[in-house]
Amino acid sequence: MAGHALGGGFGLLGRIYGLTCDNLLSINIVTADSQMLTADAQHEPDLFWACRGGGGGSFGIATGFSFRVQPLSQVLVFGVTWTLAKSKAARLFKAWQQWAPATSNQITSIMKVGSRSDGKLSLRCIGQSTGSESALRGELDGLLALGQPSSPLTINTLEFFDAVDHFSGGWAYETDYFKAKSDYVVNGLSDNGIEALLQALKGAPAGQIVALCDAYGGAIANVASSASAFPHRDQQTFCIQYFSSWTRAADTPQRLTNMSKAYAAMRPHVPGACYVNYCDLDLPDWAMSYWGANLSRLRQIKSQYDPNNIFRHAQSVQPIQSASSR
Repeated sequence: MAGHALGGGFGLLGRIYGLTCDNLLSINIVTADSQMLTADAQHEPDLFWACRGGGGGSFGIATGFSFRVQPLSQVLVFGVTWTLAKSKAARLFKAWQQWAPATSNQITSIMKVGSRSDGKLSLRCIGQSTGSESALRGELDGLLALGQPSSPLTINTLEFFDAVDHFSGGWAYETDYFKAKSDYVVNGLSDNGIEALLQALKGAPAGQIVALCDAYGGAIANVASSASAFPHRDQQTFCIQYFSSWTRAADTPQRLTNMSKAYAAMRPHVPGACYVNYCDLDLPDWAMSYWGANLSRLRQIKSQYDPNNIFRHAQSVQPIQSASSR
């Protein structure tokens, strides 16, 4: 919960209720000078601002959180899969990126794209809705009309925590090696960008890299990018997480090489913004990638609350005076 909220906190209720950090009302935090503070909109407002998207491990030790909660007992969960040649996959992906960040705020969706051993691409759209089943089906009709699914659309009504287990796998946690990188896309990838993404996925051995595309917009975009440390709030936005996992240590070099190639192929087509909760030590200018225009204020707040940089890690916010010395 701590790291999730401090870095922003995207989830499958994001487009209806906002990010986790948007629902944070106050935080208890032990600062570098041993003070125990409660930060909220009225008390320590700068620190409160930084703790909503500035990431963990920079400003102190978070010991307690108070959140706004929502009355929600049941949700709809859905999923549908297509197996398509690249040209048809590009058409479907283009339609999804136009639809997903702009559809009803009640629907938050993810498009998972990966290559197959038969040369085709697998596209699986999953998500959650707080609306009616008829409204959800109506919203999905446009995607379904673009290609015959290889696995039909399923929609189920679940209790909220059952829906959490549905997407998370419950307590069956994986203990694999993995590598993740990310990009934010605003106003959609160009046709060349979609082509580059699909070709990059096909360029790796089948199934080794997937692109998990998370639709933003909705309530996430209703908050100004400067209102909290989390900056990625344009209306027509989605986040790509490039993801690979494996079980043998001996496979690590090859997996990392393939990931680097896929990520490099996308550089001409994306602005270079990334999600701090998908932390990535490869980034050359990680601070700007994570926080953009909000970085300057974050560093000022860091200088105020931790000028000696007591709380630090490889990608923590740096105080102004230590930027050139570390």
